[in-house]
Amino acid sequence: MLLTWHSAWILYFLGYILWGPIVCAVCGIKLKITGSENIKKGIGNIYIANHSSLLDIAVLVNAIPLPLFFVAKNELKKVPVLGLYMRVLGHIFVDRKNKDKAMQSMRLAAAKINSGKNVITFPEGTRSKDGKLQTFKKGTFVIAKEGNIDIIPIGISGTFEVLPSGRSLIKPAKVHLHIGTKIDGQLFTSMSVDEIALMAQERVKLLSVSQ
Repeated sequence: MLLTWHSAWILYFLGYILWGPIVCAVCGIKLKITGSENIKKGIGNIYIANHSSLLDIAVLVNAIPLPLFFVAKNELKKVPVLGLYMRVLGHIFVDRKNKDKAMQSMRLAAAKINSGKNVITFPEGTRSKDGKLQTFKKGTFVIAKEGNIDIIPIGISGTFEVLPSGRSLIKPAKVHLHIGTKIDGQLFTSMSVDEIALMAQERVKLLSVSQ
């Protein structure tokens, strides 16, 4: 950040080149990535993934060679160092207790996507306690529908075994990250938000169990 204030470059360098690979190596994660050809460079998309471990973030930024702007819960603003880092680089915080503010945050995400940036969300809203996919919340899909924005679904399997919610001891294991084909935003004009969320949830579910 002392060298450049270009947030996208910083996110790419810290995530894909430095932080992601180091965290995966230290945690003993043997990462298998499939579907890399489905990553769309040069245009903004919404990436969505299941969420069952803190390590999901490191695995995602390690696997996707793009600067990724995360949509995160508002409470992370208060975390020392991390909160400041996320605010400075332009990650998006959602106040889940205030519907109007939450929608403002999602529209900010849409503006980033329309300017060519890639935004990633965990539509479950929080980590799964048992590793099973939870019901997707609607916020991401409201914005996808309003802007006819393509969605790239991602399934992650194995991180729950490495570091599940509520455990501090890391158990090295294989992790599979499967990037699916895009869900075309043009389809959303004839679909309700609930239908889009359900479609996306089914796609992520299939990707997260496939090997």
